[in-house]
Amino acid sequence: MLFVEKGYKLRGWICEHCQQVMQTTSNECPYCHGKISEVDVIEEIIEFAERTDAKIEFTSNVKNLGHVAALLRYK
Repeated sequence: MLFVEKGYKLRGWICEHCQQVMQTTSNECPYCHGKISEVDVIEEIIEFAERTDAKIEFTSNVKNLGHVAALLRYK
C-alpha cells in the first residue's frame, strides 16, 4: 500500500538506460553513465506501484513521514 501526500511533487532525474531514479546535478547517471532525463520522482514511484499492483491512496496525513509512505508486503 502506497500513501502519497495530495499535490506533492519532487523534481528528480531518471537514467534512460538503467532506470535508476535519483536527485543529481550531473549530466549522466552515476551508476551506468547513461543519459538522464528530468522527471517527477513521485510520478515514477506511483507508476512503479501500479506495475506491481500496489494500492495507492492520496492523503494529507503523511506530511510528517516525508510526504510518501508505504506498507510493505513480503512472504
